[in-house]
Amino acid sequence: MVTAVSLLAPVADPFYRAVSEWLTRATALPVQLLETGPWEAREQALHGGHAHLAFMCGIQYARRAQTLRLLGVPVPDGPRYGGRPVYYTDVVVRADSSFSSFADLRGQSWAYNGLESFSGYCVVAAHLAQLGEVQGYFGRAMTSGAHAESLRLVLDGKVDAAPIDSTVLDMLTAADPTLCQALRVVERMGPSPHPPAVARADLDADQFAALQHALLNMHEDREGRKGLALGGFRRWLPGETQDYLEQLPLDALAAQTPLTP
Repeated sequence: MVTAVSLLAPVADPFYRAVSEWLTRATALPVQLLETGPWEAREQALHGGHAHLAFMCGIQYARRAQTLRLLGVPVPDGPRYGGRPVYYTDVVVRADSSFSSFADLRGQSWAYNGLESFSGYCVVAAHLAQLGEVQGYFGRAMTSGAHAESLRLVLDGKVDAAPIDSTVLDMLTAADPTLCQALRVVERMGPSPHPPAVARADLDADQFAALQHALLNMHEDREGRKGLALGGFRRWLPGETQDYLEQLPLDALAAQTPLTP
């Protein structure tokens, strides 16, 4: 049994479930997606050896690149991605708000999904550091725990803005088109390498090769394409570890940049 875990937004669970089912069918290896418990417990299952594969944030992979192997990176099927395995950080506000740019958000309230999230925290904190804004940019910042919760806080008027993974926003608006009228994107940061699929470095080499071959050829099969479409993706590419390691300096910048005074 090969156990996989997703450490990403729950809205993407149907996609990663379909990927796990595809890998089972294409390799004859039973791949089971572990979906119970909080994502922190699933992360511990990966690092503790109880899970073998993971779909995870790029910065989480970069921090553990010595113990994990890059299996593949999905390519979003939208025009702004240009056929590349990337995503953006979309800064969203309520559509009826007066904010029209990131500069308008100085001193306002902000929600981010967690310190471990590249799109949900690191990108913006590093951006502020690069601008020299190291004394606290927002009047108030709070942790939401998830992109969908950050959106809810914006929609309910409890915060003014939030950073959202663009592919997560794509999935959420596909499920609920009314979000397109309720929200506005005032800043797009990136692109960043898309959250990858990884395997533990100690996974059997033959199993790794079989799983990677199946993943990279998922788009060649009709059922595989149906699974990709569940997440709004076109295909998988091998990816480059160096692309993720280049996030580490931004991660260090973010750690030194308070969002609030």
